[in-house]
Amino acid sequence: TLVVPDVRKDPRYIPDEKAPHTCCELLLPLKMGDRVLGVLDLQSERPGRYAPDEIPAFQLLADQIAVALENARLYAQVKAFNQELEQKVAERTQSLQEAYAQLERLDKTKTDFITIASHEMLTPLTIVNFNSQMFLEDEEIRANSYYLKWAEGIQRGTARMQAVVDSMLDVAKIDSQSLELYPAPLDLPFLLRQVSKRFQESLQERQIKLVVSPMVGVPEIEADAEAMQKVFYHLLVNAIKYTPDGGEIRVDGRPLPMQLADGRTVDGVEIVVADTGIGIAPEIQDLIFEKFFQTGEVMLHSSGKTAFKGGGSGLGLAIVRGIVEAHHGRIRVESTGHDEDLCPGSRFYINLPLKQPADGSFNNTFTASR
Repeated sequence: TLVVPDVRKDPRYIPDEKAPHTCCELLLPLKMGDRVLGVLDLQSERPGRYAPDEIPAFQLLADQIAVALENARLYAQVKAFNQELEQKVAERTQSLQEAYAQLERLDKTKTDFITIASHEMLTPLTIVNFNSQMFLEDEEIRANSYYLKWAEGIQRGTARMQAVVDSMLDVAKIDSQSLELYPAPLDLPFLLRQVSKRFQESLQERQIKLVVSPMVGVPEIEADAEAMQKVFYHLLVNAIKYTPDGGEIRVDGRPLPMQLADGRTVDGVEIVVADTGIGIAPEIQDLIFEKFFQTGEVMLHSSGKTAFKGGGSGLGLAIVRGIVEAHHGRIRVESTGHDEDLCPGSRFYINLPLKQPADGSFNNTFTASR
């Protein structure tokens, strides 16, 4: 703080053209902590105007001005930061929107390709399948082991191709929200036993034990039987594919209430498909339900859908999830990780309500019609 009672008598003073009549001057620092923000300069035309006992009051004023200046500086800083942040958020949001739109276009293109390709393949596939069947029924061909071998090979190939086309069509219907499901009373334990019979030859070749428990007490549910067959067919294919020779697969079920997407708790059932296979790494346990997802290098997969780590279209579990969710159900997987030596196994949990909504509709992501 500096007080000059009469600047006219101070040789250091340089007259100010804007205040030519100044006689007394008081200079007070504007401080925030150890920082000096500026100086408060008070001038008077009367000599000795600022008495020593008045200086504390003026210093208090200077302190308040310093606080106001600091607040203004901080406000400007925050405002500039917010403007910069808003601009960056807007830019990022636009980038994300563009990326999301691009992903949607790519996904639609992929879905359109699946739909077109599968429909275009149906006609020639039907012709090949029909002719291979005719060959197999021809007595001359059946009598010739050489020709019979080729005819059987053609039929196996067309059957495999038919399965791929069917899966492509199912995925296309799920993606286009045109999956048709017809609810009716369904005995799940019986359906599971029927589905398991389709794998007897593969299980015997691989020496894998498949145990379907009696599931006593599991009530009937309201569901589409054909769609549910696909659910458990694909789950068992997956279990066999990733279970080493000599392993075991168990299917069990129990009554268990479940919570619907709208928060309601309803009566339901839980089916568990457990295997002693190589397990699933935690980081891909959600990804395995995405269409076309493959573990490992696709081109290195062996042929045959039930061969150990055999190849596939990558559509099976996506179809499973789509059908289960269309029935207002849920599916999840548990596995401690992937290990081809210890084989920790995997457990797939499918929760389904006993009854579909009273209005007869399935999950609103899909279309249920007759």
